[in-house]
Amino acid sequence: VSRHSTMVANLPALVPVLVFFAASFTFTDVVSGICMWRMPKPSPGWPALPNQTHPVLPDVGFELIPYNDNGSLPTNFLLVLILATAAYAFLGTDSPSVIFARFFAVDGVLLCLRSITIISTSMNNPDPRCNNCGSVCPATMWGCVWMTVKKFPFFSCGDMMFSGHTVHFVLCALVFHTYYKGAYATAVHVVAWILAILGAASLLACRYHYSIDVLIAFSLTLLVWGYYHFQASRLASGKLAVALPGAAAIEYVERALGTVSEKAAPAMPCKL
Repeated sequence: VSRHSTMVANLPALVPVLVFFAASFTFTDVVSGICMWRMPKPSPGWPALPNQTHPVLPDVGFELIPYNDNGSLPTNFLLVLILATAAYAFLGTDSPSVIFARFFAVDGVLLCLRSITIISTSMNNPDPRCNNCGSVCPATMWGCVWMTVKKFPFFSCGDMMFSGHTVHFVLCALVFHTYYKGAYATAVHVVAWILAILGAASLLACRYHYSIDVLIAFSLTLLVWGYYHFQASRLASGKLAVALPGAAAIEYVERALGTVSEKAAPAMPCKL
């Protein structure tokens, strides 16, 4: 069976997952705009970096990693990882739709969680560019929201806990760690994780995030990915998914992907 025909056959799983991801991504953008508007206002007398006009929280990562003003560094790491992951899924596997469906399902859940945490507590942003937020950011809440949604200029402040970049660094590494079993598998896994860790370190170097933002993102991504694949492996072995939040949604996606064993019982009566 060709990859194209497999993708077409799995559209009942892919379409709802991609719609969920797109909605989660857009919602996170809206919340990020509100966070920018709510960000604590600059106050003089708290220099941490050249021209820093608002207090930056003490951070071990900042003490260990020198400041780098190359703001494109994290994006470059992310671009490399995403392109490598997409190339592997399309060219290195017989069922790219399974990887994509699971990737975007987990990504959508993490974006929803991030929307809750970034708005819960507004933190001072360590990024020196946020000093000039008053001249770049619109004065109204909805103006900030529109700027983040349209992604121009590509700039945001105040959406700290937890790091969305780190989520995607770790997700890309997990794709290789979970699915790549070919030649030099250990070396490929190690390289993927090194790139993910370097990407996370670049966030600290550019002062995009505090260390705790990165650590929480790392931990939550591992947990949600592990939870999804735990449920999927049970379904593939003919067992019912454990009746926990999200189990019914996972079961729907996995049945639509055709990964559920014929021995598995009918869809479980889980409300979430």
